[in-house]
Amino acid sequence: MRRAVIVHHDDDMARGARWVGPLAPILLGSGYSVELVTPLLGHPIPTDVDVVVVLGSEESAYDDSLPWLAGELDDLRKAVDSGTPVLGICFGSQVLARVLGGS
Repeated sequence: MRRAVIVHHDDDMARGARWVGPLAPILLGSGYSVELVTPLLGHPIPTDVDVVVVLGSEESAYDDSLPWLAGELDDLRKAVDSGTPVLGICFGSQVLARVLGGS
């Protein structure tokens, strides 16, 4: 089975799972297993998956004072470098732009 990881940015896993909305059912219906992670709680983003989706956040993707942001950027860089497809939504697209050298 193909694996997908969805990255959310809420320190309450149940509330964060609600952020996922219809995305998890769509991925499940497409033959993916789905894992939810949040860097806020120290969860690294797995890079041995078939797809990574990074959701929104109330924080800024350019606020380097966030203690978890450097790790998230590093994990996403590893995913991109390994050829893993990464979809960024809102904040996720901003951190993906940073990883790819954009602003």
